[in-house]
Amino acid sequence: MSLARSRLYGAALISSWLTPSGFGPFGGFRPGGDCWTSAAALGDFYGAVSEGGWEVYGLEPSVRAAKVAAEVCGAPVITARLEDADVPPEFFDVVTLWDVLEHLHDPRAGLAKASRTLKAGGLLVVSTPDFDSPDRKLFGKYWFGYDLPRHLYIFDRRTLTALLDQVGFKVLEIAHFTGHYQVLAGSIRHLTTAIVGPALGRLVYRVIYSPPARVITFPAVKLLAEFNVGPVMTVFARKA
Repeated sequence: MSLARSRLYGAALISSWLTPSGFGPFGGFRPGGDCWTSAAALGDFYGAVSEGGWEVYGLEPSVRAAKVAAEVCGAPVITARLEDADVPPEFFDVVTLWDVLEHLHDPRAGLAKASRTLKAGGLLVVSTPDFDSPDRKLFGKYWFGYDLPRHLYIFDRRTLTALLDQVGFKVLEIAHFTGHYQVLAGSIRHLTTAIVGPALGRLVYRVIYSPPARVITFPAVKLLAEFNVGPVMTVFARKA
């Protein structure tokens, strides 16, 4: 599943949980609340969640990117880093951080800001590379999840759960349904580039990440998801 499709899948999951008919596996959420998400995910996320009656707000530190996101989706976008965003306390029902936490210079401060902006009992969704993934152990320094120098922190389940606990969150569930194809293809590209060269590395990446290859490997990806292992973990946590 690509990162874009995984965000859409995640949006569909959250939207289904936050409807009048169910309130989902975690309970206690009312329909038609306010959701705050990274602007990079707005294109995939906005439609699925807004259709459920939710008011969606974006977050983007780049002025130019924030303007584009707002124009494309029509959603209000807060132009700031997560840690510095001027947002009223206890305003949002849901905060989603898709591929955000690993980029922050101070992840604890970012999560603390998310906690302050969430209402009591609000839902936090964090998607970030999982240091304990089989791919990381297989590819070592060539693992695509490192993505240096853009990724500043890499967590595993234990360290991220502990960090969330420090800022007042209780982890409800940790799932792996995203990033399988991209991280595998990127890791093989890094390894091939190191051994043979960048030209062949790029070619290998295009072949492995192509639609036919993803169709062929889909059963293996589905099996990994069934066993809840993968390169990217999505953590669902409730504000205490």
